[in-house]
Amino acid sequence: HLRHVALAAFANALSTCSKDGCLTAAVKDQKWFAHHLIPLLLDELKRASLSACIAYMAASCLHSLIECSVEARIIVEKSGGVDALEKAYEFGRGSHALLANETLRCLKVFKVPSTL
Repeated sequence: HLRHVALAAFANALSTCSKDGCLTAAVKDQKWFAHHLIPLLLDELKRASLSACIAYMAASCLHSLIECSVEARIIVEKSGGVDALEKAYEFGRGSHALLANETLRCLKVFKVPSTL
């Protein structure tokens, strides 16, 4: 439960930073995003069947990152993130509407035609 609450708070912080414009520069300047945060979020998406709620929060975090940062999109693509998003989307479609909606929003950033 604590993990979910922590990710929810982090997702809100990333969303706020994305909207005010400071997240774009942070992703570009801070290697922590590429080396730690994005891989962790992708791992949570890959475990969607174990915890759809945590995967939903991870997708929400990813959406803020990829929506505002070309660097984040490149990292996600190179890390197999589009595939992880597609699988989480498929899982969510059957059992967790919020996860399905959030992963679909992410996939639309990548313009993945099979889900649009």
